[in-house]
Amino acid sequence: MIVTRSSPPPGASGAAKGHLIDPAACVACLACARTCPTKAIRVREGLARINYELCVDCGACVVECRQGAALAASTPPSDLQRF
Repeated sequence: MIVTRSSPPPGASGAAKGHLIDPAACVACLACARTCPTKAIRVREGLARINYELCVDCGACVVECRQGAALAASTPPSDLQRF
């Protein structure tokens, strides 16, 4: 199941691209890091973190995360109105 949010949960590790990590749900199991094709996810201090310079928005982490901590962040409607 893919979960979308218009804004990151408090303390989430960024949302500069289309994915983020919810720190309240992350158990540092490494599933997302192992599945990431570009190795953009690292687990440090008990929390998965996304390196957005390497992330290609493939969504593999979202599919693999059994805890629901890797989330697909949707674009807010206000941002879409400018196009």
